[in-house]
Amino acid sequence: SHTGPPDPPRRSDRLTYSRIWYGVARALHDREELTDALRAYQRTLELQTSLAGGSDVCVNVVQTLCNVGRVRHALGDVDGSLEVHRRVVRIAMALTGGRAGHPFVAARLRALGNLLVEAGRPAEAVQVYAQAARSTGDVCVGFQEEDVDGTENARQSARVLARAGLPDPCAATA
Repeated sequence: SHTGPPDPPRRSDRLTYSRIWYGVARALHDREELTDALRAYQRTLELQTSLAGGSDVCVNVVQTLCNVGRVRHALGDVDGSLEVHRRVVRIAMALTGGRAGHPFVAARLRALGNLLVEAGRPAEAVQVYAQAARSTGDVCVGFQEEDVDGTENARQSARVLARAGLPDPCAATA
């Protein structure tokens, strides 16, 4: 008979649980049950961080955080989404060895810039867009295929860049 605290789950069990929780979160997210999806993503993050030895510098963590940011945005929590997107950029930079020019990092910088525009912070958005442009040589901003938001935000981003005197060849509709 075992009288002490339960044994901690084995690594293989935690990996399985994290995959199950991520699947549940995605299913809830796809069904637009956003509050429940957010809770499931949070549980997924706990397991993923545990598997990474307490670190959030992990591909699975950054993938889950991207979805947390999208859910927070969809729930109207722009500030919470901004916080998550900043964290995603930090982790993505760490995962790529500080290479801001990596396509994933540049895409996350553009997504962060778009959120800053939406939050009414155009000066910060221009700085983030400029960081993405400097690192890739590509000044195209706005929403890319990996982003799920509408094109009005992309046009708004282009208008911010135009006011700052920065060209945006991808925003002909602005």
